[in-house]
Amino acid sequence: MKGKFFIPFAAAFLILTPLFSFIEYNYSSLRGSIIENSPVVSSDETVVKTENKIDTAEHTILITGDSMADGIKMFLTNYCKYNGHKLVGNGLISSTTGVWSQKKKLKSFIEKYKPTYIIIALGSNELFSRDLEKREQYVKDIMEQTEGIKYIWIGPPNWKEDRGFNDMLKKVLGEKKFFASKEIFLKDPLLNKRSSDKRHPNMEGYRIWMDNIAEWVMKKSDYPIKLNKPVQ
Repeated sequence: MKGKFFIPFAAAFLILTPLFSFIEYNYSSLRGSIIENSPVVSSDETVVKTENKIDTAEHTILITGDSMADGIKMFLTNYCKYNGHKLVGNGLISSTTGVWSQKKKLKSFIEKYKPTYIIIALGSNELFSRDLEKREQYVKDIMEQTEGIKYIWIGPPNWKEDRGFNDMLKKVLGEKKFFASKEIFLKDPLLNKRSSDKRHPNMEGYRIWMDNIAEWVMKKSDYPIKLNKPVQ
């Protein structure tokens, strides 16, 4: 009786053993294929992912450009104090890229202040220029004046659409060195944050602008430095 009871189990074992072997073999082959063809992060890719870590060093930051630079400076001062940076420089009222290029203004500021990081806010006085090829050469010359010092360029706070000036800046400077202020000023919350001349931001506008610049510097720029928002 015991033998008859055992026979079905023995038969099942003989039938299923080859099947289990077949499944195990194909699973191993498939697993090996998946591993072999899976994308591997190379050491180069690892560098790309880690090279934009925030620089926590204390910098001497030069802020300069046109009158917009002075407005930004009011709130950048608090950021620098809070994050341990030294802030130097100022804007030149009504200045243009042509003035900064031809008179080598940035070069003279660098020689005077010895910055380790540069913030340029320039372009508001030429938003509607048509000679963009000439302006492009001015911008390239200003870039050369940085002499390898890390820098970012803050685009003008458009009060209406320009004639391609911002697109030119973005093309020449690249997205990670150029903060496109236009994108936040032609819509809320900054659309109506203007002073009486309807061009310069009001105090609230400058504050929100600086908050957006700081966040972009740390998260999206080529040269992220420590610009945590000051605790009130």
